[in-house]
Amino acid sequence: IATLVLSNGNFVSSSPADIISGVADAGSVKLFSESGVLISESTGAVLNDNYGVTFAKEVVKGNYVAGSYQQTISGMANAGSVTVFNGATGAVIANFTGDDASDFIGLDVQVLSSGNFLILSSEDDVSGVSNPGTVQLVNGNDGSVIARTWETTQKIRSATVPCLNFLMAT
Repeated sequence: IATLVLSNGNFVSSSPADIISGVADAGSVKLFSESGVLISESTGAVLNDNYGVTFAKEVVKGNYVAGSYQQTISGMANAGSVTVFNGATGAVIANFTGDDASDFIGLDVQVLSSGNFLILSSEDDVSGVSNPGTVQLVNGNDGSVIARTWETTQKIRSATVPCLNFLMAT
């Protein structure tokens, strides 16, 4: 279990091993008020979704991102997801999911000093190309995609991403 205190005083609890409706390791991400009252809850739905394993990170104005690179989406195991939440209400602002099995969307999420964030996936399939990987630069306020790139000659890795130079300046 990991806990994140947001700048607005609310706090987020990520628990990827939570049992949800009898499903082991479905996982959950919960938003609580300063006084500990549950505001919202998002959960995984199937065995080993481990929702919340991509631990919550604050972006801007108390908004936060969370998800699971292991989440099953439309029957596709490990497609993965990253969701942007309103830090006051817990409402979903935007949701990003893998569109193929083993895309592992959400394996790495990096918050930039601007409050925007990067979603990195070294296994994302793009335009029929298997596993070139993607990097998406996302607005932390409204969840809109600012830029998206993919690399076919070298797999994208969090530590060495040659195609990020133009994104980091944004």
